[in-house]
Amino acid sequence: MDGQLLNIESGQFIVHGDSLDVSNQLHFSENEKSFHYELEVPGFKKKQLQLVLIGNMLLIEGNKKEKKNNATVHANGDCNEYCIKTILDLPTEIEPKRIKAFFKKHLLMLEVPKLRHSKVRPLRIAIQ
Repeated sequence: MDGQLLNIESGQFIVHGDSLDVSNQLHFSENEKSFHYELEVPGFKKKQLQLVLIGNMLLIEGNKKEKKNNATVHANGDCNEYCIKTILDLPTEIEPKRIKAFFKKHLLMLEVPKLRHSKVRPLRIAIQ
């Protein structure tokens, strides 16, 4: 699966509450120690993104506001608001507490360590 390009079906860009049909690009690779994800988040800065892990689902959210024509935002809310919400379904054989996230030039990079082989124990199931 090394170097695959995947589309995230659940990804949404939202502008003023209207959902746009835009797919994020996700690059995926793995080695024997970890899974690697790179998600393009154009226009967002590190401080505008939030990652939350719920079980094996990784929620990636981003919010930003842009002022129109670099003017001061008035009481009528004269600005654009952009949101991104994406859910990654991570593999089950991972070490959640060791997940690392990096951000560089509108690219969110995730390193998701695999369970060490000593922690994965085969379970025999009796046939009845």
